[in-house]
Amino acid sequence: MRADSGCLIFEKDGELFIEAIKDSGNDKPEAKTIFPEDYEEIAKSVVRYVARTSDTVVINLGEQAGIFSNDHYITESNPKSIACLPLLFQGIPFGVLYLENNFLPGVFAPARLEAVKLLSAQIAYAKKLQDYIAEEPADDSTGHSGIVEYLTDRETEVLELIAEGLSNMEISEKLHMSVNTVKTHVKNIYSKLSVNRRVQAVQKARELKLL
Repeated sequence: MRADSGCLIFEKDGELFIEAIKDSGNDKPEAKTIFPEDYEEIAKSVVRYVARTSDTVVINLGEQAGIFSNDHYITESNPKSIACLPLLFQGIPFGVLYLENNFLPGVFAPARLEAVKLLSAQIAYAKKLQDYIAEEPADDSTGHSGIVEYLTDRETEVLELIAEGLSNMEISEKLHMSVNTVKTHVKNIYSKLSVNRRVQAVQKARELKLL
């Protein structure tokens, strides 16, 4: 199994950002911070779907792209193999790993997918996560690390589901609200806990005995 291009996409402040890109013309990944929507070399609908559902998506040449058949990048570039996986830490989604091989079809066939999943686990634990968790929390002008405001009952429900590893879509279905409403609650939780990522929010909530 070999990908010749791909990118690491992480969640911050409720939004997704590409933070590293490897293209077929370079041997080493390039550090960047851009919105996936501003990068033309990925199947954006695939990235959005994986981030929303935490499902793994594999597309190989010769197979129907299904719900992604209208993706502009797929129809125009016709990549041979695509694999897109959620990145998880202790069951909590914090980003997406997107991989492509533009020369060989079937690279990410089911029999080889375990190697891709192993790569995503290595990224989560060895390549990025220590800096990710250790990142300084947002500035707290009150001069203490407690909560500026109490969480509402609904925000507490959302936080509990985040800790269970549910994606925004799964939370919206469980609580019968729109995904945009879930995103608003998540941003409010981040603000009140002075954090900017899901993993940080769960850690802080546990420290404060909110979970």
